[in-house]
Amino acid sequence: MRDTRIDDAYRAVTDSCGKPPDAVIWEVAVRDRWVAEYIGEEISLDDLVDHLDRSYEFAESMKKVKKELSSTSSKGEPENFRRVATNHIFAIEAAELDVVASFRTEWLPNGLLEMSEVDAWVMDRKDIEGPSSTWVTTLADDDGNPTVADRDHGGYTVSSRLVKFVVPDRSWIRSEPVNAVGALIELATVAEALHRRYDWSEAWAATFVLTGTVPPAVISNWTTSEPWPWFRARRRMTITVRLDVQPAQLVEMYREKRNQMLRGEPMPRVIGEHKARLAVFAARHSAGHTWGETMRLWNQENPDHQFATEPQFTRDSRDAFSRVMGEPLNWRGKLQTRRNRNGAR
Repeated sequence: MRDTRIDDAYRAVTDSCGKPPDAVIWEVAVRDRWVAEYIGEEISLDDLVDHLDRSYEFAESMKKVKKELSSTSSKGEPENFRRVATNHIFAIEAAELDVVASFRTEWLPNGLLEMSEVDAWVMDRKDIEGPSSTWVTTLADDDGNPTVADRDHGGYTVSSRLVKFVVPDRSWIRSEPVNAVGALIELATVAEALHRRYDWSEAWAATFVLTGTVPPAVISNWTTSEPWPWFRARRRMTITVRLDVQPAQLVEMYREKRNQMLRGEPMPRVIGEHKARLAVFAARHSAGHTWGETMRLWNQENPDHQFATEPQFTRDSRDAFSRVMGEPLNWRGKLQTRRNRNGAR
């Protein structure tokens, strides 16, 4: 352990960043023993700088959120009123659409249903219309005519249509497969059209057609992409959000959705240039080299960031790759490369 004082660590961080660290953030780092871990060589200078940067960015983001909340708190209710008003106006327009009016005239001759009647109405229609249908999509020939698909080659898809609706307590959604002919398939089609037009959920759109109940406004839609078995670093999140959502609200929604997607994994940390280069270097030499050879190549190319021991280089390389990609490095090394070349297992 080197005999380095806190002042020396402060100067090292200042030299590395080109400016002194934020005073409050530095006090927190000293209190939480990050500086002590650096002094004790448990973490590197890059790790300490990364921690300070992340702490500073978090503090700044929280300042912005608090500022946004304080500046918009008095406007919150009007924004909510606007959302409710637009939804009711959408409902007024939707009731006048030909597809909605025609459905109600044909299938609801006694008038709109109560919420408590929807479930029974749907199940009665299922009994009347018979078993659900199956839709088969096949390949087409050169003239555009459907061909009988080869089952072994998967040249077709099989699917069913669902009608979705809200149950009386409004706390969950029910789905039922439908027949190709009748009120339920028509209801599902109308609900899909209303979903595209007003961004209502299909279940609430169908319930609106049957009852006239105004659906709740959809504030945002989120889709996630987790390309398993590929690298977790390719995970993505897409958001569609109303323009009357305040930036502070969006920050909170994103934080909640990201936590759900991470499912207890550590939050992605800021990566410094040194760790980023080390991760790429380890990945590039993960096949055909031993760790010792790779360390020597690194030291030759990076005189400013030398490694003295192979275990330290191995540990830091694996850690850098894990922090960049979100998963362990698949180190194939030299032995496996020779085996693959010789065709042996």
